[in-house]
Amino acid sequence: MLAASRAFWRHVTRSETITLNRIHPLPPSSSRTFTSAFLTRRHTNSPTGHLKARRNAPDDFPIDVLNAQAAFKDLVRSMEQGSSAESAQLLSNLLASLPANDESRVSTFHQLKTVLTKNPKENLALLAQLGLGFTSLGFGRLVREEILPVVQAFGSQDDMMSLQLELDRDVQGPGSTSIFEDGSIVTEPITESQSTHIPIDLVVALDEVTNAASSEDLEAHYPEPAPPVEDLAEVFEDEDGDYAQFEPSPSKTVHSSRQSAGMLVNLVEQELYERAYVLLQEMQDLDAKIPYSFIYEKAALAALQRANTKPEEKLVMFTAWFSLVPLEINAPSEPPFGETTRLLIQSPLLQLSILLQFGLIAARKGYAERISDLLFPPIVRATSPEVLRKFVEDFLHADHAYLTNHMHHVKREARMRLKKSVSNVRGIVIRILTYSGRLDEAVAFLPDPDNPQFKLSVYTYNLLLKRLWVGHKDGREKQIQLVERLRGMGETAIRQPIPSMLQEVRIKELSDELNHGFTTANPVDFDGDVLATLRYLKNHVAARRRSEVAHPFTLVNFMSMYLATGRTRALELLLNKAIRTSFFATSNFVYAEMLFYRRLQQPQLVLKTFVDHLFISGVPRDEVITRYYRLSSMYELYDPTSGEAPPLRRFYPFDYHRSLPRGKMWPRRVHTNLVWDCLAQLNTEDHSLKSLYKQLVFFTQHGHDAPTSVEVSEADEVPIPQNWQVPVGAAAFTPFIQRLMYINGPGFGARILRDMLRLGQRPTEYHYTELVGFYARRGDIERTMLVLNAMEARVTVSDPTIGDNPAHTGVAPPIRNHNLPAPTLVTYTAILRGFLIAKHLEGAEETYRRIQKLEEYNPGSSPELDLAVDDLMDFRSAGAAWVYPYARKQHKYT
Repeated sequence: MLAASRAFWRHVTRSETITLNRIHPLPPSSSRTFTSAFLTRRHTNSPTGHLKARRNAPDDFPIDVLNAQAAFKDLVRSMEQGSSAESAQLLSNLLASLPANDESRVSTFHQLKTVLTKNPKENLALLAQLGLGFTSLGFGRLVREEILPVVQAFGSQDDMMSLQLELDRDVQGPGSTSIFEDGSIVTEPITESQSTHIPIDLVVALDEVTNAASSEDLEAHYPEPAPPVEDLAEVFEDEDGDYAQFEPSPSKTVHSSRQSAGMLVNLVEQELYERAYVLLQEMQDLDAKIPYSFIYEKAALAALQRANTKPEEKLVMFTAWFSLVPLEINAPSEPPFGETTRLLIQSPLLQLSILLQFGLIAARKGYAERISDLLFPPIVRATSPEVLRKFVEDFLHADHAYLTNHMHHVKREARMRLKKSVSNVRGIVIRILTYSGRLDEAVAFLPDPDNPQFKLSVYTYNLLLKRLWVGHKDGREKQIQLVERLRGMGETAIRQPIPSMLQEVRIKELSDELNHGFTTANPVDFDGDVLATLRYLKNHVAARRRSEVAHPFTLVNFMSMYLATGRTRALELLLNKAIRTSFFATSNFVYAEMLFYRRLQQPQLVLKTFVDHLFISGVPRDEVITRYYRLSSMYELYDPTSGEAPPLRRFYPFDYHRSLPRGKMWPRRVHTNLVWDCLAQLNTEDHSLKSLYKQLVFFTQHGHDAPTSVEVSEADEVPIPQNWQVPVGAAAFTPFIQRLMYINGPGFGARILRDMLRLGQRPTEYHYTELVGFYARRGDIERTMLVLNAMEARVTVSDPTIGDNPAHTGVAPPIRNHNLPAPTLVTYTAILRGFLIAKHLEGAEETYRRIQKLEEYNPGSSPELDLAVDDLMDFRSAGAAWVYPYARKQHKYT
């Protein structure tokens, strides 16, 4: 019988496709032996056993035995019910019923992956089963790119190793199988003609042979182990090309690489970033394969937050780590890189080189569409035209490369995403440039009408056209004609905006739209009714029309009333609503909050609110950053057990970890003016105030600051909006006038006004009010009345010598002819209050005489002026014995 079986196997060729299960050693009484023989006997005597063996054709089974759609629905239902065993069996059945068509298999793979990755932690075992199944079908590369990163991100080290091992076996090919047999069923091919006529005696004989082999002493069939090999270095003195070098086997190299990758993940998880970076460099030097994982974003974040590190070193470390994050096809449904985006975009200081590298790496990995809305606003603001154009080209090229290389199985979707990406990115850039007043650069990004390669939304064309019409006098007729032509062409215009363009509010307020003040609703006084004010603000903190948005003063009054109740929830909800709605509503609310803290005499909170929501532009970065970090350290070092009062905080606990859905905003003049005012208030020393004023003059003259600290000087500056005619607002000079006049003498006030005219800043009634108010406090009636007479007469002051030296002028042309502003009730109140402080009765009486002639003055119309008049009456009665009521609460008149 044994000889017959050997003769049979000699006639079996390995080119046939029908297979017979190799029977493993089993006991003679095993049920499997009986079943094997019984099934073979049945097959031999059955009618189908004499038919020609072939694959089942579709015509043989017009109704599929396992309905794929029903099986898919059953799998989803089982997963929702949490039945892991049933889900595993259903997935196994679904994999077993896959068609032979590779395209259909890939489509099924992506459907299954989409369902399983909705809850990757719960479906980790099913994901591994899916990866193993498709690896066995020859789709190892697909599994390596799309399943392995998910298992690495959410599974244990053992899960990742098991799947990686199967992938490595798939890469090594059929010729690298192990010499040791495992417990799986191995198949051997036999001929089709012989497969249906195997005698039962042959099966029994094979069982006897294998059972006998299992009972023998296997060690007797192997030679004795060889003695240990001596070290070659001790045998041969010199090594040359005659002696071949022994290279490690591929399997050993793969195993070592996998061990190093696992150690790298463990080091990052333990936050041992220094050791992890050293290991990463060594693996890269050896060209070791490092599987992608989202855990490496954690190390990239640590590189960004690394202290005492130059930006160049941060860039190298961030690039090394962030390049290891998985591709977009393996990303979860929620937006990735939230922490990284917040740290780069919402950080007080902008690291432009790292931000550019972040954008390019993310685009190469398929995240261009997800990050473009937040990425481009700061880049457009802080880069030159040449750098911006180069970055846009590289960004789109990286996105195109990803869609071409990694979405080849869905070519139609890849083409649609590519067109959408080009339109989206160029549209965002054009609209930001348009709102920033950089119209020539915006026109340069338009498509070529003779060779159109992309389309833009009609909204983008209309926005650019509107701004070009405003500058029609500057000779923009050709540009207007070009935009009108592109807007009317079907090859360059999108009639229906693409979905991402519907969120225009993300960039609509990137420039200073309200250079001439807030166009909000008028202030509303609810006479202390908190609920009525809250109901009003619920509908008007953000509105479709700017004229319906609540005035900042209404918000400030509500903050005072509501915080007095000890609650903050409503204010947090109002701010969140403003942030989600528009930049204008957010800017309006932030200004109101800054103004509220200013009235509370809390300038530190004014600066913190500014840095939390706005780019540090239009203000000295050194001063702002120093004070911002000083307040942050106070929060960190505060000890509740010390008995000291805690440092004041914003009612809304905010830092860069708190997400701004639309990123930071460009500040308006009202924001920067408040910051300069608070910095002047915080600089209590004379020399520090003088230094701050020099910074103000330098900034106004050059349009940027001159930082002295290394941290600020190495960071990239966000420039002021290009449509600002002057770098700072005129109100920024106001808090310096009286204090510097006290320090340097009365003549310094006139010097400040002259500096403003030289730098293109027109003094207002507030500056002259500060000037004459100081003169009145000094009892200088001659200078006070001289300036007041000139203001009442609206005298034109001419000085042709202003701006003769170009080195002393600023970005705005100097003002050589200036009409003095008319005095207001505030001006007269300041003069009267100053003469009362100086106990100068003659000056006070003269001022009151002029007040009585004013048409706009009625007793009761101005509480501050009425109080000053009452003091004047007391001064008349008491004469020289009158004492100014310093202890009484003072009323601000400016």
